[in-house]
Amino acid sequence: MAFVNSNEGKDVVIVCGRIDGTGTASITSGKGFSLSDGGTGSYTITFDRAYDTLLAVTATALTTDIVMCVDTITHTDGTSGPSILFQGEAIDETAADTDSDFSFITVWEVDT
Repeated sequence: MAFVNSNEGKDVVIVCGRIDGTGTASITSGKGFSLSDGGTGSYTITFDRAYDTLLAVTATALTTDIVMCVDTITHTDGTSGPSILFQGEAIDETAADTDSDFSFITVWEVDT
């Protein structure tokens, strides 16, 4: 899905999804990305294509008393897709890493 951005010659692409992060993590909805389960509360989303600029990213935990944090954003040389590491953490800080279902939204800028 692309929308004309106010920046001349650029489009905006939105990639979003929902992740079942409990047990063996899996993608429950969305496309244009793959998922790697990095252990308790650690999930890496790798995008299927290269993008020019990440304009925004957000993640929402869908499990009670968990917050989902955007940890590491890795851009590539433009020939392969970037990746984003998401970390689930307990709100009361009893556990640094906690499994959680979550959704995410990314907004990318691309040349037209």
